[in-house]
Amino acid sequence: MRFVRLVGAIGIVLAMLFTSLAGGRDGPAPAMAPADGPVALLDTYVMNPAGYLAAGAKVLYAYGNGYLLVRLPAGIRLSGASLRGVDLMPDRTNIDLYYSGVKFNTQAGAPAFPARLQPASVDAYLIQFLGPLDPTWIRGLEAKGLHFEQYLATFTYVVTGGPDAIAAAKASPYVGWVSPYVAGYKVSPDLLKGTGAVQVSIIGFDGASPMAMASRISMLGGALELAWYNPPTVVAMVPVGRIAGVARLADVMAIQEYATPKPLDRQCANICSAPRKHNVGKSKWPKNIPHHPRCRSTPRRSTPRRSKRLAETLRSICSPKTRPTR
Repeated sequence: MRFVRLVGAIGIVLAMLFTSLAGGRDGPAPAMAPADGPVALLDTYVMNPAGYLAAGAKVLYAYGNGYLLVRLPAGIRLSGASLRGVDLMPDRTNIDLYYSGVKFNTQAGAPAFPARLQPASVDAYLIQFLGPLDPTWIRGLEAKGLHFEQYLATFTYVVTGGPDAIAAAKASPYVGWVSPYVAGYKVSPDLLKGTGAVQVSIIGFDGASPMAMASRISMLGGALELAWYNPPTVVAMVPVGRIAGVARLADVMAIQEYATPKPLDRQCANICSAPRKHNVGKSKWPKNIPHHPRCRSTPRRSTPRRSKRLAETLRSICSPKTRPTR
């Protein structure tokens, strides 16, 4: 089967070569339309790309697995059977900054923000690639000094880097859109509409100092509560009117309303109140993953009286009311 697919792939490459080089019987091949249309992903195991190439499609990248990333001529017509093996990637230019809820389409340009949210972090940008990512694209830009901070849908990263690294990203044939990372991308508009103070989690770029961030946030009126390094994060109570100022800080990548973590073993009470006792030997729980020490039971056979006593003991141990507070 692999041999057949290999032979088919070689045949496709030869067909592409002969189609692009050979002229017509009565003269040269007709002029091709410029490749200035949509970007598409072609599956050469399903369809023959020779017709698209003859019509003016430009190969942007060959992934080496039967897929080609191409730019089609603007006037090409695609419908019905011609779409077999052709993925036009309709969501290719969408960006969803999940932590702030900001969504937009890069074909329409960057969204407009109020003046207080327009300042950009120095050397921080959004870049969107033309299609499915290949590791060589990332490594090539990293070699130029670009640092990839956060992946976003679709084919998009938050990046940081000096002028030369950003220039290399803009010049890359695989990058379709580059825009400064402004304060409006960092925070949800709903978070700015409230009143009073809000407990927020402020995440910094890789390498930022939480202590330096905490100092600047304190100067803006934030009441500091927690801080840690990986990733650089500060939790603080910040007046709603000062959140935009925090978003303008150069080291800040994102601001979210803080959600109090809940220890996983708080669910232990619910687990232990199940009608069937936890028995590693009889349950579907993977044997290579140990139960929580508070909920582990012996795999030996138990009498009804022993099972009832065991269940009562487990419920008393796992009850949140009896757990020691930290």
